[in-house]
Amino acid sequence: MTVTAIVPVDKNKCKVFLGEDFAFVLYKSEAARFHIEEENDLSEQTYEKIKEEILLKRARDRALYLLQSQGRTKAEMIQKLQKDGYPDDVIREVMSFLEEYHFVDDSSYTENYIHVNKSRKSPRQIVFELQQKGVDKDTISRMLEENRYCGDILTQVAAVESALQAFGYAILKEHMETCVVEEIRKGNTAIVDEAVELVKKLK
Repeated sequence: MTVTAIVPVDKNKCKVFLGEDFAFVLYKSEAARFHIEEENDLSEQTYEKIKEEILLKRARDRALYLLQSQGRTKAEMIQKLQKDGYPDDVIREVMSFLEEYHFVDDSSYTENYIHVNKSRKSPRQIVFELQQKGVDKDTISRMLEENRYCGDILTQVAAVESALQAFGYAILKEHMETCVVEEIRKGNTAIVDEAVELVKKLK
């Protein structure tokens, strides 16, 4: 691999390009330590040493630092590390570490996001926002099902109660038109008081 360009990032850091592609960011002192200069070859062995001694540790520390302020989805963390200039192979290893120890877990993140936002945002809005954060549709659907909205449940309960009440009125109507009328004809006026009590119970 040939070092084709070394571009300063600031007074301390520089971007290293291998061939036509950006490769990684190092401190200038680190680049000097590994004799990284334009037009010089960078051996695979040297790159692995840079990755193991510097890039992996730095990327892992960066990821853990980012998680101190707030939770991140897998996609968000990858995007952050890419923006910081870490190579794809380094990011893959860091993400494997983060997921193994559940520092990054899209299911847990989604569950918590739903719990925090379900009282002030609609399911549709939450789905949209989670998708913007890179959470896949299957994870969102599963977490929504497992964390069903209290509002949804109350709506269903109200619908059942309404249906039962309507059924009760239908039974009462039939009772009034048959049994009550028949009892009144027989002179049993107490049946009227009984009918009034039944109406009260249905309210």
